[in-house]
Amino acid sequence: MHRSLMTAAFAAAAFAASAGAQTAGFPNKPIRIVTPYAPGASTDTVTRIVAKDLGEAWNVTVIVDNKPGATGQLAANAVKTSAPDGYTIYLGTSATMVTNPLLSKKLSYDPANDFVPIGRLTVLAPILVAPPSTPANNMKDVLALAKAKPGTLNFASSGNGGPHHLALELLQSLTGVEVVHVPYKGGAPATNDTIAGVVQFGFTNITTAVPHLKSGRLKAI
Repeated sequence: MHRSLMTAAFAAAAFAASAGAQTAGFPNKPIRIVTPYAPGASTDTVTRIVAKDLGEAWNVTVIVDNKPGATGQLAANAVKTSAPDGYTIYLGTSATMVTNPLLSKKLSYDPANDFVPIGRLTVLAPILVAPPSTPANNMKDVLALAKAKPGTLNFASSGNGGPHHLALELLQSLTGVEVVHVPYKGGAPATNDTIAGVVQFGFTNITTAVPHLKSGRLKAI
């Protein structure tokens, strides 16, 4: 069950990019990696690590272009409409490449036909966190609080249809509790508002949570 809730990030180039990539001397100009989440999110962190390594290996500038919003469609469309020459890469996730097509009948891009997959980069485990002020320290406490105050507890996620949103829906389905989903444009702003106590709980990725868990600004549920 846990594996199904993880976010798998992988790079995908614009359709027919493989033809452009075969051009002699590739790469000979800056490369842009478009990521569908805000700076500071786990996907953004992965993107910047890859960008740094690619830049050093190819001796070219690799630019990270954050385009959060519209459940990843802004970023996907930016790559979809770019020149298919291999110089624009999309950092897709399980949400943008798998979940979105299942939830939306009017998706503005086709993951299977608009992109050429390059490879999977990482698998990120989700974690439920809360600020120290929230009166719950484990899942038993969370469920008791939710049942005592149905429909009042706020849970942040990185956006509608994403793995963290699905994790929250699964939690409600399995336990019968009723809580409020608060979607954000990425994991970083969702985590920031959880730290600030704007929401009582937040689903995020372990890589985003660790620094805040160590500093005591968040606690792991």
